Amino acid sequence: MTQITPQKFPFIQVEQPIGTFFVCAIPAAKILPLLAIERRGLTPEERLKVQRALDTSRQKDIAEYACEPDATFPTSVTLSANSEYVHVIEHTSEIVIGIELENDSKPTASLTIIDGDFSRQFVGIPDGQTIAVVIDGQHRIEGLKLAGAGNESSRLAGFNIPFVFMFDLSPEDMAKIFVTINSTQRKVDKSLISDLFGLSSRRSPQRTCHLIAVALNSTPEGPFYNGLKMLGRRVHDTEFLSQGSFCKYLLKLFSRKPEDDERKLYSGQQLSEDERAPLRKYFVDEKDEMILRIVSNYFTAVSNVYSKAWTDEPAKYLLRKTVGFSALIQLLIKIAPVALQVKDASIDAFMRVFKKIHDNLPDSELAVGKFSSSEAEATKMCNLMYSEVEMQISALLKSETDLGAIGE
Repeated sequence: MTQITPQKFPFIQVEQPIGTFFVCAIPAAKILPLLAIERRGLTPEERLKVQRALDTSRQKDIAEYACEPDATFPTSVTLSANSEYVHVIEHTSEIVIGIELENDSKPTASLTIIDGDFSRQFVGIPDGQTIAVVIDGQHRIEGLKLAGAGNESSRLAGFNIPFVFMFDLSPEDMAKIFVTINSTQRKVDKSLISDLFGLSSRRSPQRTCHLIAVALNSTPEGPFYNGLKMLGRRVHDTEFLSQGSFCKYLLKLFSRKPEDDERKLYSGQQLSEDERAPLRKYFVDEKDEMILRIVSNYFTAVSNVYSKAWTDEPAKYLLRKTVGFSALIQLLIKIAPVALQVKDASIDAFMRVFKKIHDNLPDSELAVGKFSSSEAEATKMCNLMYSEVEMQISALLKSETDLGAIGE
């Protein structure tokens, strides 16, 4: 049976109320093949395991991210190590992965460590043997494996991963640590995430969304003036939609896969067209000001026609809430291609559309309580509005004077 050569890595010892553990940075190819991920299931054996089911979509996203030139995984992966194969050498502050020989053993050791007054000898572990169970961080491990980081020949083989080594934990101990780590974490507010893209100097769909949000929120007399809860916090009574929700739905107009677009832009690749995102050509051509202008014109038309729901008493109506904004973006996705085809995405053009919608779907039909807060209800609202104009959308959008006005 082949053996894996014993390895040693420096550690930092950490003392906390739970006990002592050891932090090491280890190249991916040196350790990924040695880790076990034990997922919880319904059989008696699986009931002793603590790990959640693998999210393959998240695994794929992490694998793609790991291949980026500036990829980073600074947070540690937590392990329950088997002390038969993982050893702490306190004198040299090293973790050794291997099998320790007894004092009277005869085979020639592959690795000798001087531990104070003693000499400790180690041989490699059998090929295929795992040395530790992953308690937290399985998706990072699985993502890196998918990216090939577990292979010595991979360019990611030397990707250093920080690990926390705990030893010989019972299923109960592992469950407690897993729950503690994952139940006390709080997701970062999406509005803050959107806002932080403003610090980036690199072009990305998320940064474009942030800049458009800031521009619309700070434009006096505009449809969103002081209307977005920047950073997710309300400062003015006029704010009804969070910055995070605004950016989430705005992205659908020009980038259906923003993370992919960001990676391609960073590596200098050409962005592809996508007919399902009607304003994408402007983003691809770096004409973000056109996206801003069309969105501003569209929602100015909404605010002019549905003035009661948008401006006068917005708290009583749905248009400025998340469900209403989602519906309006879905509607824009339907009508924008026609507006661009007839070359009229002006305020007047959009107002003709909304006046027609308003004839049979007035403000009162969009009051709070008419639709619940869900994506399905947003789609229902959008379809009701679109059904009022679907058969005559080209005629409504086309300027009677044929000005070809994309702008104001």
